[in-house]
Amino acid sequence: MSVPLDLHFHDTQRPGLTAGDYTVTVTQKVTSPKNGELGKEFFQPLVQPVQVTAPRFALDPVTVHAVHPANGAAGRFDQTLPHCTLRRPSLPWQRLIGSDSKHQDLPWMALLVLGPGEIREDPAAGGLATPRTGADVPKAESGVAVPAVTPTAAEQTLPCRTIDVLATVFTQVCPRDSDDELAHAAHVRKARPAAAFRGEELVEGDFAVLLAGRLPRKPGPYAAHLVSLEGHGKHLTGTLPGNPQWVRLVSLWSWTFTSKDGARHFPAVVGKLAGGDLLLRRPPRGTAGGSAAEKEVRRRLNRGYVPVPSRLSSGEQTLAWYRGPLTPVVPPALPDLPQHVTSGDHAAVYLPDHGVFDIGYASAWSLGRALALSDADYVASLTGWLAVARRTVTRMLTTGPPESGRWRVPASPGERLTAWFANGPADAVAAALDVPPGSRPDRESGPPSGERTAPAAALLHTRAEEVADALAALGAETTELVNARSWLRRLELLEQVPFGYLVPDAGMLPPESLRFFHVDQDWLSRLCAGARGVGRFGEVDALAERAMTAIAPPPRPQAGLLLRSALVSDCPDLVIEVSGGAGVEILRRSVLAADVLICLFDAVPASVVLREPAQGLHFGIDGPDVINLRQPTGTDCGKEITGRKLTGLAAFQRDTQRAVFRFGTHSSSLSTALAKQHGIGSAAFKSSDLAVQLLNSPHQITFPAA
Repeated sequence: MSVPLDLHFHDTQRPGLTAGDYTVTVTQKVTSPKNGELGKEFFQPLVQPVQVTAPRFALDPVTVHAVHPANGAAGRFDQTLPHCTLRRPSLPWQRLIGSDSKHQDLPWMALLVLGPGEIREDPAAGGLATPRTGADVPKAESGVAVPAVTPTAAEQTLPCRTIDVLATVFTQVCPRDSDDELAHAAHVRKARPAAAFRGEELVEGDFAVLLAGRLPRKPGPYAAHLVSLEGHGKHLTGTLPGNPQWVRLVSLWSWTFTSKDGARHFPAVVGKLAGGDLLLRRPPRGTAGGSAAEKEVRRRLNRGYVPVPSRLSSGEQTLAWYRGPLTPVVPPALPDLPQHVTSGDHAAVYLPDHGVFDIGYASAWSLGRALALSDADYVASLTGWLAVARRTVTRMLTTGPPESGRWRVPASPGERLTAWFANGPADAVAAALDVPPGSRPDRESGPPSGERTAPAAALLHTRAEEVADALAALGAETTELVNARSWLRRLELLEQVPFGYLVPDAGMLPPESLRFFHVDQDWLSRLCAGARGVGRFGEVDALAERAMTAIAPPPRPQAGLLLRSALVSDCPDLVIEVSGGAGVEILRRSVLAADVLICLFDAVPASVVLREPAQGLHFGIDGPDVINLRQPTGTDCGKEITGRKLTGLAAFQRDTQRAVFRFGTHSSSLSTALAKQHGIGSAAFKSSDLAVQLLNSPHQITFPAA
């Protein structure tokens, strides 16, 4: 079991020394009060050159801990600010953009999100880049702003990847070095064991996080590049000297994703599911009251019934009530079916007060029989088991019970053959071959007619329980019965049942709805009875059928839910959690259609939770034009403040067409607006504070049993 972790955000984690060449000089001086410095000629300074290294033109893949959205992901990301998490928390500050004091405390890397037509070598935003060496990076090229870097001798031949970004795009998408904007685009995350956090299963440790300021609003492909800003100090002001067409950047790491327009956001979709009637039934029209017939119709509809046309066995057309296995109420238990049922009509319930039939159970029996007959493998397994049972019972009855009064299942042919070989088969064969054919005794035939048949039939009635027990013991190891029971188990989970039998009226499960239900155990019993009755004839087959249910069966479904929503296709990894007193298990979870999902539980749950898939720790806004404010400090830091929101987000974007936010202390930046909401001065609002406000965790909704 994973240990819950708490998050701690920090502005930076600067190293003691940034990358570069240093010299350590050690001197020693000996002085005396009278003579001053002594032995100066003997104590020469010791000089030791030191080189501090850090990644410059590429990153080791091990360095990258996670990215969001994931590489190759496709979904609705128009409210997500992509980010990249690095395993070395000080890495963004291990180099300098330039030697001037302005850039001393700024990260030397930034995460840029670029769309189609914004990268020269990658017009389709497919993650392409130009392979180069370190020596090629600073080479001048007409119309291209290149970084002012000087690779070392060892770096001259290092392979790297570069991208040429449109200059007009770069000045809008890349964070600037003024107003702490670039500083707000990076922070440090520390995860420590603590109270449970609802979201991704975090990994303990310290990490650096680079945050992009662009929302992938337009549907289509995007390429996210973690780029080096080293040597681009003159290009981070919002204007480019010389008006180049392109800006060349070293791509340290990159990935791609696709922002889709068809998917809808989880909070908006799941919020609609919570309203209205959550029980699987067709809501009656009109108001309560009316005639006795109208009241009966309303009562039936509230209990999950629907009126359906029906043809009686005599040929007349009439109206009947139908309810499938999924009911909004706990149905009352019904008496068992008669032992010999040859038609679904035996399970029909007549309602004399209204002159109509309830055909739900009759339909279940007929459906079970039809499904069984349509599956050749099941029919073969069932008839094979019936044949085994008939032969076994015949041997038992013709030999009679032993003196102990208990039935013994005769040995199988394989067991008899094994015993025969164990008793010296060679001698037996030799003795048999020595006997002339004419002198061989006749093979013992079955019992004479009239002598043992009648007593055997009587014994079948008087010792039916013992015969059934013997068949049950035999069936536990019989392949045919094991296969038949496996098929019936799937039938109990309603896997083969057509959707129209589960939801007979479209009004019971409208679009964007969630419906809960109980599972009618009598309906399941009659469904399986119809399937088991295929090929049954006589008392022996009835006992064989009893043996099919004698072995302790797995738990049947008792309740469940049906979801008809875009969530089924938009969130294929939708988390469904159930809770109950003794623990509730999900017996089946299946997608029945592009927008329909069914779950069956082994008990009625106390609550059901629908949760957004854990996409990992990520950042973004909470709606098309809203950020839900979170507690900035204290023990509740990060907890949403009910009713507190920041809206009008377009005012904080530098480029509304590309949805690029302005961070930092600028008067119209997102950071400043969030700081004002919490009564914090913009200068005191740092990158860690911004991370807390933009942190997104999976949304969820809980449905109680009531």
